[in-house]
Amino acid sequence: MSTVSLYLQDEIALLKLNRPATRNAIDDVLVAELKARVTELEGNPAVRAVILSGEGDGFCAGMDLAYLGRLATFSEDENRTDGRALLELLLAIRQSPLPWIAAVNGPAIAGGCGLATACDLILADRERARFGYTETRIGFIPAIVSPLLIERVGMTTARDLLLSGRILNAGTALELGLINELSDPGAVLALAASRAQALARRCSRTSIAATKALLHRLPGLDLRSAMELALEENVKLRMGEPCRRGVAAFLAKEELDWRTLD
Repeated sequence: MSTVSLYLQDEIALLKLNRPATRNAIDDVLVAELKARVTELEGNPAVRAVILSGEGDGFCAGMDLAYLGRLATFSEDENRTDGRALLELLLAIRQSPLPWIAAVNGPAIAGGCGLATACDLILADRERARFGYTETRIGFIPAIVSPLLIERVGMTTARDLLLSGRILNAGTALELGLINELSDPGAVLALAASRAQALARRCSRTSIAATKALLHRLPGLDLRSAMELALEENVKLRMGEPCRRGVAAFLAKEELDWRTLD
């Protein structure tokens, strides 16, 4: 049985981590299968948004306990190979031209919290969702996720969360800027579907991809370089057909359904 289930409805892809008996804990098989799904969805022109969630009552409990035991026997090269697989998965999600929405239906802990952090939007069940980068509690380091978390919440809050390993409820996660929105109990998938459908219908796929690519390149640039890069992307998109169509529709007071246009 696959460790990642894929459901397609119209232009929305729903990926569910499918190891409910372990609260969807991460092992090497899940990482490889999820990375393959990322590649598969990017090659499907019908898909315009992706939702990531978990089967059962959890989003992702972090590293699988049995797999964690095996890591203790790994050589340095084996540990590097294993860590690189997770790195490439998180980068693939973050750098995907598609918008990714994490629908956190229960605990998202350690590596599971990293998966959510890699997504563009994080939506959470206000009662059941929990978040924590708990690696320091087992003598490990929350290293690979740290650049993504710093980008999301800033160094001060990231330092707190990464050093302490504390568990946040959904309300606190929202206050800290870690997540974007809370759902009513049991309704996070419905909220995610609504957000995904709005992105698919109201926003140009070309524009979303270009915006994500720009946002990925901006960190670390000085102000002048960042603004110059933004200018070049601005000019490039102005010259494109989606922008011409969008501006014409706006001036004509027409609402476009981008699903039929790009």
